Amino acid sequence: MYKRSVFPFPCPPKPSLVLQFFCGSFCLSLGALLGCSLLSSCTFRIRPEKAYFDGSITTPKHENAWRVARRFDSELSRDQNTNRFFVAEFAQDGQPKVSQQLITAVEQIKEFNPKTVLLYIHGWHNDSSPDCGEAKKKDMNDLDGLVHRMVEAKMGRVLAIYVAWRGESLDGLLKWGTLTGRRRVARKIGESPYLQNFLGDVAEAGKQQGSNVIFAGHSLGGVLLEKSATLMIEKTKPGKEQRLPHLFLLANSAELSFVSKEQMDRVNKSEIVNCQPENTRLLAPRILAVTSSKDLANMFLQPLNNYLLHPFATLSYVRHELFVNSMGFDRSTRSHDVQKTVEQQPQRPVSDCDLKALQFKLSLAPTLDPAFWVPNKDHRLTKYRIVPRPDGVRTPGFWNIKSPGSISLNHNDVYDDKFLAAGVSWFRMLNHNYADLPDTLPEMLAGLKKELRTHPPGSPGYKEDRRLHRTQWTMGAALRMPYNKTTFGLLLGELENSDAEIIDELDTARTGPADYAAIVRSHRVHLFAILKYTYSAHAVWDSSPDLLARLRALMEKEPLRDALARAGAAESGKDFESDKNLNSFYKFLRKHAIRTP
Repeated sequence: MYKRSVFPFPCPPKPSLVLQFFCGSFCLSLGALLGCSLLSSCTFRIRPEKAYFDGSITTPKHENAWRVARRFDSELSRDQNTNRFFVAEFAQDGQPKVSQQLITAVEQIKEFNPKTVLLYIHGWHNDSSPDCGEAKKKDMNDLDGLVHRMVEAKMGRVLAIYVAWRGESLDGLLKWGTLTGRRRVARKIGESPYLQNFLGDVAEAGKQQGSNVIFAGHSLGGVLLEKSATLMIEKTKPGKEQRLPHLFLLANSAELSFVSKEQMDRVNKSEIVNCQPENTRLLAPRILAVTSSKDLANMFLQPLNNYLLHPFATLSYVRHELFVNSMGFDRSTRSHDVQKTVEQQPQRPVSDCDLKALQFKLSLAPTLDPAFWVPNKDHRLTKYRIVPRPDGVRTPGFWNIKSPGSISLNHNDVYDDKFLAAGVSWFRMLNHNYADLPDTLPEMLAGLKKELRTHPPGSPGYKEDRRLHRTQWTMGAALRMPYNKTTFGLLLGELENSDAEIIDELDTARTGPADYAAIVRSHRVHLFAILKYTYSAHAVWDSSPDLLARLRALMEKEPLRDALARAGAAESGKDFESDKNLNSFYKFLRKHAIRTP
């Protein structure tokens, strides 16, 4: 009998012997059943480590030839004029299973001359087995369907390469506990010089043909690709970038955040990213990691899997790895935020078919503004913009963002039209190699001035689309400009000389009568719209008293203060309580005793 001072309530009655026997038997039976199922899964359902495709053709080696795409009979898009599909299989030690697969894929790039080369690395629970059930087939099926949609969206000839590895080691219940082990295998394959050489050969062959080269990895495939990309970028010397793709895209990557943070630092310190500290080239990442806000697998399954495998982990392991999510859910590693703008296209709701066509049209347009469009429930497109985090590190080589859940509804939702259209936008706005778009700040500013001289406000050629064009260029310069003394000095020099240059070079014969004051004011507003995003570059401003003195002198002039006030109007509206960037810039100015509007 417990004493009342220890246990103040009466003891519950003991259960009967029959009930105790029944509960005990039930627990023992359930434990035995689970134990037998787990043991049988572990013992008799190990996925084989073998090659499923030969190297000369793209069909499986065995008799029951598997049809990947619904519209093709025997081969994976091999005989089509619009696209081709190849498989490259790698073993767990990183060596190719069939060397001829790699040779054939590279040779076909040179022969086929595609517009786009898409190399894709699958994730957990997948491989290249043709007879491993619908769940396994679905990944390669979806990729082939994605290639067809790229062609239908007028993206030109596409050559796709499916990089296969043993993402599934066990069948049955035990497969859900293999995440940590498969992640280690993915890292090991990513470190393989065989894989890195193959990736370099693919990128080089594609660039020689003038193709857009994109390497994408999903989930654990993102882990594999992130490791390879980091090593390849580290080893690449300035001017020797022919063996790198235009973009490494990591979709819902399952890498642990502290590992990605280390690799992010290595990429941002590499020679090709930091070869010119005072350069004026617009920033474009080598690696873009995109995680959906609805990626529940990375949000919950990853920490749970680590805990189940290590229930008695040490305190240091708990702190460093046990309850760690992927980098998409770690704010300390996120380099950019995604902000919704006030623009919606179209203004009126349209059908799903028209909306899809419009989304692809906007995605395929050459753009400098880091933005993309997402369908809404009311059949409209909302524009989102990728903005550097004010409290984050400005990372020139490795961008990490968390995308709206409307793009990707779950961890595996990376094959539909919404994600494809957003991916096209990401690639086009970050690619350096568009001849019709400037890629340095001086060229960008020259283009803005030329646009103002050609279509000044109030002229017959000044229409809404021209205004949006200038806004796109302005935001491209603001959000992708390198934060250094050289670029800040360029902006201040433009403000100091804006009057004479715009008026002297204005082509009045072409534009007709124009309000010179309105032209000069518009130019200044564009410059301040770029400059207001620099408030977070404290290290640059604080170490440059000469730049602060020039800015202080400029802000003593009433017309310039008025232009700064107008620079926030473009981002004011019902979706914004205020222009946060402008307010932060005001705070920055007041800190340095500079007048504000």
